[in-house]
Amino acid sequence: DSDAFERPAAGHDRGVFGVELAPIDDSRPLQLYRFEPWQPRGVRMGSFTVFPQADVGGAYVSNLFRSKPARADLAAEFRPSLRAVSNWRVHALEFRATGGFTTFVEYPKEGDRAYSLEARGRLDMTRRTSVSAGVLRDVAQETRGTLESRLRGGARADVTSDEGRLQFDHRFNRVAVQLRGSIQQRSFEDVAQTDGGATQSNRDRNRTTTEEAARVSYTFKPSFLGFVEGGLNQRRFEAAAADGIKRDSDGERYRVGIGFGTTSQVLRGEASVGYGRQTPLDSRLKAVDGIIVDANLTWRVNAFTALMLRGSSDVVETTTAQSGGGINRRVEAQIRHSFLRPLIGTASLAHSATSYEGISLTESSTEMALGVEYYLGPHAVLYGRYQHALLRTNVRAAEWDADEVRVGVRLRQ
Repeated sequence: DSDAFERPAAGHDRGVFGVELAPIDDSRPLQLYRFEPWQPRGVRMGSFTVFPQADVGGAYVSNLFRSKPARADLAAEFRPSLRAVSNWRVHALEFRATGGFTTFVEYPKEGDRAYSLEARGRLDMTRRTSVSAGVLRDVAQETRGTLESRLRGGARADVTSDEGRLQFDHRFNRVAVQLRGSIQQRSFEDVAQTDGGATQSNRDRNRTTTEEAARVSYTFKPSFLGFVEGGLNQRRFEAAAADGIKRDSDGERYRVGIGFGTTSQVLRGEASVGYGRQTPLDSRLKAVDGIIVDANLTWRVNAFTALMLRGSSDVVETTTAQSGGGINRRVEAQIRHSFLRPLIGTASLAHSATSYEGISLTESSTEMALGVEYYLGPHAVLYGRYQHALLRTNVRAAEWDADEVRVGVRLRQ
């Protein structure tokens, strides 16, 4: 009977990696949601399977700068990716590289020049004990329309994140223990202002974060488990903000939740509720605390329809004077339906809200989207997507609405 609770061998599904260093980000619920008429086959290269893919298309954005008055533009997009996954019976290794490149017609400097490089591995010490590790470098451009981007103005800053993770897992029959630790260094480049070339420093936003967490779970059956989790974090900033206060803080998170495993063909993922607190080291700033809810669930309703629910809660910092930040809560629902075997439609609704501590500022954003995919075969997919996004805040001048339309073809092996 105990075999039902053992971790599946790494090669049981070559399209999904068997190491998930952040449980709430597990990619296997997403795989169940994204049912497809043809799965990518990959290319066998020794003991690895390689999955190349590239999206080539165009976009129309009605409000490129997420501001008033709105300025529209057209763009060409290219988004390549490459994954290499091991086929070993024990242990596992994955390499991943992705890119995102966008060229706008009227405002070429607003284009994306993003990339991500990641390596993850798992060492199976015994059938019940494993050690996992991962490293990641991610480079992207700051999103327009957020509180921090409005405070800075000027060009979009390049945001670089370097991260390392280490995880230990051990199972005592139905009881499993997980210990996790990570370190992340996030830096924002200095950017030129719009009023004559002066440079805006972002040193006060550069931070190093370390996290430690422990989780204990009990498996009632392979498709249902309960867990409790506790974690600590330490956030340290490079410099003080404009008000002379550094945003250094220590945090704690406590969660209790349920999970539905990662192998069911009906329901996968987990959901939790708990309490989070982030305490600034400078006593002039108030602590930020509140209820936190996290979810990553997929329900395969039938052979033609799938529903995915995601939720996340975290404390976000701000360099706004006299505020240490606020709790951001985001919830998203997506539905995917197959009208014909090669024709799949999607619809999604996402809402995010942040209330900042110490100041009377609240923000909420909403995104509504419709999409369609037509599979020409296992190697090519035509796609189209429409999205309407809006920001609402008690600072009326900062509100905006934007529409985006994207069309293209996805090539893969």
